[in-house]
Amino acid sequence: MNEYIENARILKHQTSPKTSNDWSILTVDAPKTALHALPGHFICIQRETSLAMPIMLANKKSGSIDLLYHTSDINSSHLMTKKTGDTLNLISPHRKAFECHENRPLPLLVSEDQGLAAILFLASEFRLNKKSKPFVIMESETTFPFRAAPSQFIVPGIPDGITAAMPLLEDWNIPSRLVSSQNFPGCFDGKITDLVQLWIESLPTEQHQKIEIFVCASMPILESIAQLSEQYQLPCQTLLNHT
Repeated sequence: MNEYIENARILKHQTSPKTSNDWSILTVDAPKTALHALPGHFICIQRETSLAMPIMLANKKSGSIDLLYHTSDINSSHLMTKKTGDTLNLISPHRKAFECHENRPLPLLVSEDQGLAAILFLASEFRLNKKSKPFVIMESETTFPFRAAPSQFIVPGIPDGITAAMPLLEDWNIPSRLVSSQNFPGCFDGKITDLVQLWIESLPTEQHQKIEIFVCASMPILESIAQLSEQYQLPCQTLLNHT
């Protein structure tokens, strides 16, 4: 689909609930973008320089989309001054969407920082497919845009004590685990690729043909996970999490 410009009115601007002020969520009225949005799509916010942001959730019925941004990011900090009723000029859609395949019912979704938005959107799609059994791994250099909670799911290969999860995904019956070097309870303190590898190796070899990896992260993590996918001969779709 060709790109188009849509004037989007801000419906809600909130600091991520129950966390520090590191993250904020914009809900904007953008019916055309919401109608055509797919997991992995970014929008560009026109300013002096365009700011690309992954769409976190899209509500086709209400015509709104949610955007997640980091308040300390110099590229998006100007959004903190935006108020309900203000208008953003969006260029949509931007970047290629993820492609889901029914013959790969064990999708592994991996995100770093703002890449969480794209991966959450993708998880919301897998949630609608009862045959799909996704597992989500998220990393943040600072805080997460939610208050972590112990997971109700036991996940193969995950070390004992690594139980921190995203509550929304728990509500969707999708297991998740968190990676952080900030000593947060229940988080994996190490490389996100190590946790990915532990999960892959915990599965019988015959199960590997059911795995597909989806990643939205920085280039170093994209490259590392692409190497892992090549090592285990797994399909892998990657998306850079920033402009």
